[in-house]
Amino acid sequence: MKKLFVLMLIASFVSCTQKSDLIKNDLLIAGIKGKVKSYTETVTNLNKHETIKTVYSFNDQGYIVKAESFFIMQVDSEGVQEFMMNSIEYPAYAEGKREIQTKPLNGVSVMSSTEEWNDKGQLVVTQINGDYRLKSTKSFNDHNQLILIENEGVVSEVPFTYSEEFTYKEDGSLDKIIKRSGDAEKIIVNRVIDRDNALIVEQGEGGGLDTRKLYTYEYF
Repeated sequence: MKKLFVLMLIASFVSCTQKSDLIKNDLLIAGIKGKVKSYTETVTNLNKHETIKTVYSFNDQGYIVKAESFFIMQVDSEGVQEFMMNSIEYPAYAEGKREIQTKPLNGVSVMSSTEEWNDKGQLVVTQINGDYRLKSTKSFNDHNQLILIENEGVVSEVPFTYSEEFTYKEDGSLDKIIKRSGDAEKIIVNRVIDRDNALIVEQGEGGGLDTRKLYTYEYF
């Protein structure tokens, strides 16, 4: 009986160890190098003239601990103003899984999500918000780069599926995002404009320009 108990403990320890080996930290997934404490992503939709800023904070092991998003708009009487959209706190993984709650702001409904690493080294993200449900399976290559997201979900009892494929340049930077839904395909080209003081990226479809992203970093 004692021998069986010891074997069960060993099997449990090996299982937990194997699970933890599959987990990639969030900075690695984002393709960010160095001891980053936080980074700010400012995304401007050039067609709608809308800007959203998100501040991502990490611990010293590269795992995200918090994300706060703000809507930026021009208020004639007061200049540029920031309005908080949501705040998300990320707990540590427990056996390859973490449960995330988005804090409600101004009466907005809460979105709950689960992130879990499977035995194939894929990150499976499940999101639930009212009658909206989405399951996203993220796959990575040997360089820990995100290469595919397979999405399936339902909204108001209507099912949907779509995928996002990511390709990279020789220097490791993102090249294209290929979005597919049924027979429809949309290719978004990623262009790095500046790497000096801050990273500036432009994205567009079919040679056009739709989005400009600005990244700034704070280090430990």
